[in-house]
Amino acid sequence: MILSDVREAIFDVVVPNINSEDKIDLVDKYINFAQERLINSGKWKGMTKEIAVTAPTDFITLPPRFASCLAIRYLTDDNFSSSISIRNQWFRYINSGPYLSSPDSWFSCGYVAADDLGDGFCTYSDSPYDSYYLKFTRSNPGDNNLGILVKGYDSAGEIIFTDNGSESYEGIITTLSAATIQTSQVFTNQIYSLRKQVSQGYITLDAVSATTGASTRIGYYMPGETQPSYHRYLTGDLSETYDTVAAICKLRYLPAVTDSDEVVPSNIGALRNALIALKKETESDKAGYAEFFADAITLLNDETRESRGGSRFSLNVDASSYQFCNLFQGR
Repeated sequence: MILSDVREAIFDVVVPNINSEDKIDLVDKYINFAQERLINSGKWKGMTKEIAVTAPTDFITLPPRFASCLAIRYLTDDNFSSSISIRNQWFRYINSGPYLSSPDSWFSCGYVAADDLGDGFCTYSDSPYDSYYLKFTRSNPGDNNLGILVKGYDSAGEIIFTDNGSESYEGIITTLSAATIQTSQVFTNQIYSLRKQVSQGYITLDAVSATTGASTRIGYYMPGETQPSYHRYLTGDLSETYDTVAAICKLRYLPAVTDSDEVVPSNIGALRNALIALKKETESDKAGYAEFFADAITLLNDETRESRGGSRFSLNVDASSYQFCNLFQGR
């Protein structure tokens, strides 16, 4: 369901009517609060999706709508391959063979896995140029004079600071005073932070080579993205056969800004109970919050059971029966 439909269905939990912009904004704020709480509480119906991501370099970056990969496999021409292991960020720090130090040698050493690099990446691809300018393009004239703060490194590899009178701040602010704006500041290495105001349209980001003028798209930002933070996985040097991976991903919470934005989960009963729970929370009614939020989770669980496949066999093993509890290193 989209924001306008959800607002019309459950506005009465927040306000008696939505006959003014202030009341609409208040309802939208609570709907987004409910979205965030429910999305971060589990994997309900509609919260996981299968996607295909190209891996032209040593890593893949998930689209902004996704928080993490639950399963990954390499996508072959015949669409048949086994799933590969997903290692967390700590795996790179274990005592192991030297082949782990370079992703380029992973395949030749028989290591088939995706190494989780975590969140915090503000572009879906790094600039392929040693030194480059940034070019922003807005799609909606309503975003004229929108400000964007970018943090990165200058041509000497030092963190960029901007003088502002007697003070200075980290990074540079680019104002979208035209449909396309290119910075005069030269960047090197990776951009490590980008912040923008809520926009009315999409904004694209290109890296422009400071030597050749060649341009490469490295960012694409939705209206509700104010501080992009994407999730990356190190995949190693993939061959031409494995230039794309398929993944089952968990959705990330993104605020619904425009009337056509999707609201997840699209379960009116669960959203209504979550809104009531949030109102109880603001009133310091912890018991009321727990009761209504539990009802929201119950409705989501019921919906999930109805949508998944048939029964699955589950094997339960009593560890004590096999003396697993008494095993020790070297035995």
